[in-house]
Amino acid sequence: MPALSARALPCADPDRWIVGDRPSTLAGEAVAILAAAGDHGLDPGDYGADALAALLATAQSSGAGGAQAARELAATLPVALRAMLADLAFGRVDPRTIHHRFSVAPRAGFDPAAVLALACDRGSLAGAVAAAAPPLPLYRQLMHALAAYRRLADHPAWAQPLPPLPGASGARAGRLDPGQPWGGLALLAERLRALGDLTAAGVATAPTVHDAALVDAVRVFQRRHGLEVDGVVGRSTRAALEVSPTSRVRAYAEHGLAIAARRAGSYEEAERHFHRSLAAEADVPSYRSNTRVSYSVLLHGLGRTDQACDQLALAVRELEPLRAEGTLAQTSYNLGMLEAERGRWDVGMAWVERAETLWRGLGMNLRVAKAVIGRAALFLEAGELEVARECFRRAFAFDPGAPGVALDYVRSRRFDGASARETAAT
Repeated sequence: MPALSARALPCADPDRWIVGDRPSTLAGEAVAILAAAGDHGLDPGDYGADALAALLATAQSSGAGGAQAARELAATLPVALRAMLADLAFGRVDPRTIHHRFSVAPRAGFDPAAVLALACDRGSLAGAVAAAAPPLPLYRQLMHALAAYRRLADHPAWAQPLPPLPGASGARAGRLDPGQPWGGLALLAERLRALGDLTAAGVATAPTVHDAALVDAVRVFQRRHGLEVDGVVGRSTRAALEVSPTSRVRAYAEHGLAIAARRAGSYEEAERHFHRSLAAEADVPSYRSNTRVSYSVLLHGLGRTDQACDQLALAVRELEPLRAEGTLAQTSYNLGMLEAERGRWDVGMAWVERAETLWRGLGMNLRVAKAVIGRAALFLEAGELEVARECFRRAFAFDPGAPGVALDYVRSRRFDGASARETAAT
């Protein structure tokens, strides 16, 4: 139960929550909202949801203690609701206390107590929850995705694994090409239907070949998971299909907990969560690579640059077959800068050059400028000022915003010496 006082809350009047010694409709709605806090990524236990539900059941009964339970409920509900609304609007942790460079836009003018009081006056709490939730389309999408995966937790489509793909033998994974027969087609179709990638009428219940409708559904699945979009079920696509919705939710949760622990300074706990996230993601490279990048940030912050480079190298290896050039370029760039930091200057320069090539192929001029500036920074550290100056000139030619990026970079790297700063300013 939240250990806060309700006396100062405008909605603390017991008459809002009790009608004739029994809980009001508003009280029932409040308990349901607290029980559903998990839909927003919050923990219902932080607001005493189970205990409040038990109090509600007792208060609704005609037995002894019902009136006392109703009074306890009326005293506790407004405190728990205000706490949940505050967490939903502002987050569970003040970023300024955990990371000096992490900040969020303030929710100016949002007062959880006032919003709750207004909702009580209107006789419905749904508006208060809607007002507190982040007003971002992405937030709603994440909520829907989380709810969808939770609904699929015990779906029979994942009760047994997919059979071996055609041509599989020993270490060879095999592959399912368009038009091929396969004993796992019915199970494949069932999973794609459950995930929403295949419409109910899109393919027969027991398809005999990997037909056009199934191929299109596989392409949709591949696109959503950052895989090569070709409609072919190979090693990576099969691995992604084998990850159950329960494992997917657990992997997301472990990754989120790892980042939260890292920001809070609980580094050992963060590392445990990263390991669990990697384990839960099985052999799905698109997810594992993202986790490895986050894990490398923790390792670098702990001074374990060698291990950070190892994680980034593994992430690059997992990204290479996916044709996700933008992500591959950024990961290559990060790896290059860390390799140079640990003294492997030539290796680091090669990775940064690779990032530049990938970004140039994508037409991302500002990113190209960033890579060239990264190379200039490495030359500065090596004392090659003339080469660094030429790199800066090249960066400016790619994007007019590059001078500002260059100066910020030099300041952030804290290069010593007027010549280095003059080189960047030039």
